[in-house]
Amino acid sequence: MTELDQAIDAFITHCRVERGLSPNTIAAYSRDLLAFQEWSQMQKLNELQPERFTTYISELNTKGDYSPATIRRRIAALRRFSGFLLARGFVDKEVFPRRLKAPRAAPLPHAITYDEIRRLLASPNTRTPLGIRDRALLETLYASGMRVSECCNLRLPDLDLNAGFARIRGKGGKVRICPLGDFAVQWLDKYLSDVRPRLKSSQHSMRVFLSRRGELSRVQAFRLVRSYATSAGITARVTPHTLRHSFATHLLENGADIRVVQELLGHSRISTVEFYTRVVMSRLREVYSRAHPHG
Repeated sequence: MTELDQAIDAFITHCRVERGLSPNTIAAYSRDLLAFQEWSQMQKLNELQPERFTTYISELNTKGDYSPATIRRRIAALRRFSGFLLARGFVDKEVFPRRLKAPRAAPLPHAITYDEIRRLLASPNTRTPLGIRDRALLETLYASGMRVSECCNLRLPDLDLNAGFARIRGKGGKVRICPLGDFAVQWLDKYLSDVRPRLKSSQHSMRVFLSRRGELSRVQAFRLVRSYATSAGITARVTPHTLRHSFATHLLENGADIRVVQELLGHSRISTVEFYTRVVMSRLREVYSRAHPHG
């Protein structure tokens, strides 16, 4: 076992026994420190120099594989580990650069109001075949919280309209089951019965959502959502992801458990969903400030 291995083990034991940190926090610290060790290939503590940490964090930032939240957590773990090394005499000076800044937090997700959602959903001209398709698309996105790619890749066998569920293939090939709701089921049924069979591409494609000439693409879905948002008089920038944010926010505002929302969105970690609660709390503060006499 190398010096760095021993120091990491001592730090993890300190976190568990002396600080009494939660198992999730300890597991996160362990993963983050081991990730740095694997990247650095260091064995001795005297190899820990500020510039190595700077280079490591810089690569995380530029690589694009990690969210700002993940990078901030890794910085926090390395900074605490460095402080532990100094306090316990493993090193004789601070090895983690004090001025190394974490990337800014991601902005709060944008969700539109339920009134705006209703106007958006009512925008397609359902007297036309493609208007029916577009209404079904919008209803499905909002009812399920699917990513736009998941919705465009949705296949006919993935739908069970009798039960009101869809089987969604998410990131990394993970499959989840999501309810659709009565409105989405109603418009999907109408689209699949009256419109989809009349589209030429229906003869050779199993995708649910089709265009006149083929399968509906992500770009086409983006354009449709933006166009209907404009028609609905919504001034905010609206994308398919806005419907996903609105889906999660409206569920939480109406009392849904955050872990249920996590499952419906297809996120493996609860921390990925927790930032939605900031949106809900922000709205509650606004209501409180307007309504409470001492607000």
